[in-house]
Amino acid sequence: MTQKIIESDKSISDLLQTIEPKGIADESVRHTVEILLNLIEQLQSEVKELRAENQRLRDENNRLKGVQQVLLSPDNETKAVLEYLCQQSGKIYNSGVYFARQTFFKTGKLLTNKFDLIYEKSSQCHQFQCSRL
Repeated sequence: MTQKIIESDKSISDLLQTIEPKGIADESVRHTVEILLNLIEQLQSEVKELRAENQRLRDENNRLKGVQQVLLSPDNETKAVLEYLCQQSGKIYNSGVYFARQTFFKTGKLLTNKFDLIYEKSSQCHQFQCSRL
């Protein structure tokens, strides 16, 4: 998508370069076209700066959230293993969220610390093969 935006920006710039206000006979129309061309140029510059700032903020936000995008091109076997591990990771996370919610609904106790689940007694604990520290 970014590539399309850059290409459209270039085509607009190229189009604007072909407009020659000096060839316009009417003085008021020529002046209006010059003002509009200057405004378009200024707005294009602002848009470019804002896009760069937006991307910088997205990158910073992802960094603060601990998100890092890594593009891989694995073979089929590695891809299958990675998909399996991601699915299992999601299931474990969802189980923890479910258990924490159920604990809150039943006892009113909030489990906010990432280690709180370790210390909770539960009949469900054997399902997850919990170990006591």
